[in-house]
Amino acid sequence: MTRTGGTVLEGIWRDFAYAWRRHRRHPALALAIGATLALAIGLNASVFVIYEAVALRPWAVPGADHLVNIYTSPPDRPRGSAAIGASLAHVRLLDADATLLDGVAATRELSLQFADGDEAPASPAQMVTGNFFRVLTVDMARGRGFLPEEDVPSSPQAVVVLSHRTWQRRFGGNEGIVGTCVRLDSVPFTVVGVAPPGFGGTSDREASAWVPFASLQLLRPLDKSVGPLLVAPAWCCSSVFGRLRPGVTAGRAAAQLESVSATFARQHGLEAQGIALTDTALLSHPGFWDKASLVFGLLQAAMLIVLLVACGNVGNLLLARAVERQHEIGTRLSLGATRARLVRQLLVESVVPAAAGGALGLAVAQVAPAWLFSQMMDTAPNIQLTPGVASIAFTMVATVGSVFAFGLAPALHATRPDLTSALRNRAWGPRLRLRGVLLAAQVAGCVVMLVCAALMLRGIQAVSGTDPGFRVEGIDLMQFDVPASAYGEAQVGALVQTLRAWQRAGSVNAALTRTPPLANARYSTSVRRQDEPVEADRSTDVHQVDPGYFAVLGMPLVAGRLFPTSGSDEAVLVNETFARRWLGGSGAVGTAIVLGGKNVRGVVGVVRDAHLRRLDAVDPVVFEPLSPTTVPRLLLPSTPGLAGSVVAAVQHLDSRIRVRTTPMQEVVYRHLDEARLASRLAATLGLVALVLAILGVSGVCGYLVRQRTREIGIRVALGATPSHVLSVVLGTVARATSWGLGVGALVAVVIANAAITAVPGVRVDDATAYLGAATALVLGGLAAAYVPARRALGLDPSRALREE
Repeated sequence: MTRTGGTVLEGIWRDFAYAWRRHRRHPALALAIGATLALAIGLNASVFVIYEAVALRPWAVPGADHLVNIYTSPPDRPRGSAAIGASLAHVRLLDADATLLDGVAATRELSLQFADGDEAPASPAQMVTGNFFRVLTVDMARGRGFLPEEDVPSSPQAVVVLSHRTWQRRFGGNEGIVGTCVRLDSVPFTVVGVAPPGFGGTSDREASAWVPFASLQLLRPLDKSVGPLLVAPAWCCSSVFGRLRPGVTAGRAAAQLESVSATFARQHGLEAQGIALTDTALLSHPGFWDKASLVFGLLQAAMLIVLLVACGNVGNLLLARAVERQHEIGTRLSLGATRARLVRQLLVESVVPAAAGGALGLAVAQVAPAWLFSQMMDTAPNIQLTPGVASIAFTMVATVGSVFAFGLAPALHATRPDLTSALRNRAWGPRLRLRGVLLAAQVAGCVVMLVCAALMLRGIQAVSGTDPGFRVEGIDLMQFDVPASAYGEAQVGALVQTLRAWQRAGSVNAALTRTPPLANARYSTSVRRQDEPVEADRSTDVHQVDPGYFAVLGMPLVAGRLFPTSGSDEAVLVNETFARRWLGGSGAVGTAIVLGGKNVRGVVGVVRDAHLRRLDAVDPVVFEPLSPTTVPRLLLPSTPGLAGSVVAAVQHLDSRIRVRTTPMQEVVYRHLDEARLASRLAATLGLVALVLAILGVSGVCGYLVRQRTREIGIRVALGATPSHVLSVVLGTVARATSWGLGVGALVAVVIANAAITAVPGVRVDDATAYLGAATALVLGGLAAAYVPARRALGLDPSRALREE
């Protein structure tokens, strides 16, 4: 190392030592800076940790960078725009013929109940192809994975691999678990392996167990759809992934997969499919990326605004400290210290609390994402919510950037004083120009956060107050959990008939439905008028219901008639939105439509619009008679004793059926849980920004009084009135605040326009939200300026003049 390099490093080391001693002597400022930055950097790092977990981090398996998700899409669509999986028959051919990949595997989700008792809840699990663990290169903690012969449709094997968490929690970490028998949905299965710790499968929910696809015939022996799922070439869709061989690019692999897929399509008379490959991050699906990018962009923008407000606040604190150190800095400059040397010293002093704030912020990011997901989801997602390399790098960049954002300008400002004023310990410098800019930036950021929070809260308030178009009060929703291994079409049909017989016997105004209002699950299909070409197909929601559904929920007919309970005349109803948008409005009754590309149905009635899918809009809906092949839900009045009679009737049919009852008011309330959480988060961020802005206003007012003490004293000595003194103190602050309000409102409009699609009920032109945000900021600013203003009014003119 050269002597010059050594001298620089020695100087920096001395600067750090001096900064450390100074912060130990004056810990309040260091603590304030560290705490402010810890909060702001922690919020930013937390959002980035979530982004890294869902958008950047692949599955936690060896060689994850060689794994790809495989999607098929129709040839008339851009690759990935309508990305779906593939049939198991298709997957088997890809695995056999795609030589550029070291295996192609498939999965599907299902729920399994471990036979610990009748009340044991079902656990998420995965059906997988026999090569699942081999393609992932996952080694078992106990036992082995599946063998190829255990996933043959013609000879299903009752074998299961347990997750490590299930093994520990449900089976007490029994060392002899391999080879023992466990019951899944009341069917005995042999445990052949235990997955390693930390492996939760390839779904967004952590799997408790894995079973071969072929074993579904044992788990669902009465389900007629299982056979086609396992062997039918066109039975879509399972999730598909593969492992690229070393040196093979995704482009080459996709080309070969398309070639193999074209052969498969010709062999089975199907339409050839395009192939799209992505990485295995949770949000890798092409259809998710646009909305996910918008949501994360808005979140990160909000957090960066909070960080900028925090930096402005810290910058004002450092400017206030610079006023107190003017004599020291002036003395060092007069003794020959260079400005660059002093700027470096002041920046190093900023680095120490900033580094502490960054470290604490990273600690916040260790726990905040998991807490946030715990508020949003009943079960933890199958992702690793801890800071990775990208998050740590982001935190370091944010920390270094904040040092320059809040430290450089005050350092430059503090090192160019009027030496005469400095040595006489009188404040110097351009009159509040820098502090005014920092304050305006803080106010602008605060306005953005407050306006966005107010818009979101007003949006949730508006949506919550929306008439859903159906009866909510006094209605219960009953759901029936049946033993899946013992139920097929006949058993489901018997359950439906039992419920209808109960209804007739008691003359109860109740109704069965497949999809209740505002349910998370959806059933949708393609639809078009019979006289339209196939290309006119569009997707719409389909609700299978009994005719009494509309009376129970108070959704009257506006035209036509209801279909009969049997649905034998192949009649359907539509809502007003469907009729208006696609059937010409008043002429809807009597129109023939095609559902699912082949089923012709006649529209016999139009039902009044209701918010069946979401509360911020009404979507087109088709209502068709309930199919007796699907376990229904029951809507019934909340009459005391009525639910008990339903349970008695169902238990008489099959004592294994479990019944859950939920008031519809609770269903509607839960529907807005995520939006409500987002609004609370925005309100919290707005409050944080407001507190920081208030501190900034207080600091600027205090700085102004300190800088202009002599001037104010002269004005008071010459007879200035209190109102004139207040105008001197508050004038600059008012101008900076006005600029911040204007700029912040414009930025808030831009962000709110982007947030319309992400948050229900948001209206950019909601004047109440803007007025409320401005009022909160003005009142907060007045409160912050009160103490410095009182100090200015109480100045003793003789003492102020003696400063000269």
